[in-house]
Amino acid sequence: MKRINYGFVSLVIVISFFVATPAYADVVWPALRDRTIAGCLVALGLIIEFPFIWWMTRFSLAKCLLVDIVMNLASTLLGIVLILLAGILGEVFPGLLLYQVFNIGTFNPGTLVEFVLAVVINAFIEKFVIKKIFSLDIGRKGFRLLCLANAISVGIVYLSFYIV
Repeated sequence: MKRINYGFVSLVIVISFFVATPAYADVVWPALRDRTIAGCLVALGLIIEFPFIWWMTRFSLAKCLLVDIVMNLASTLLGIVLILLAGILGEVFPGLLLYQVFNIGTFNPGTLVEFVLAVVINAFIEKFVIKKIFSLDIGRKGFRLLCLANAISVGIVYLSFYIV
């Protein structure tokens, strides 16, 4: 079993607090950039995913908290690029067809393609982190659970577009 370098993981977490902003919160959409509610949405996302992580891994509560923070940090940092690129591709390929059919503009908060891409990309990154850093393969069932957890947290962000 591979030993986790907790010192390195802790250093990455501490550094991330100095460079992270609410704009880079797990779901990277330009509409969140100047919103004060974004920090609350990040915290809520961590809380939502925590029981899923505990159920999948059966790690101690402290280790589950570490897994939650590390996997969301990774999905935040990688998501800045990957979700942005996937969103652009989603706007070009299926988006153009959807916009003509439903007569709506691009990059609107109701875009289902962006929602699905954000959920799947975050879940894929988080599964990868759990496997590579914490040496646990959660399998397809775990991936589906991560998709569900991310769908809930991303869905809350989507709802915030309409509420705020």
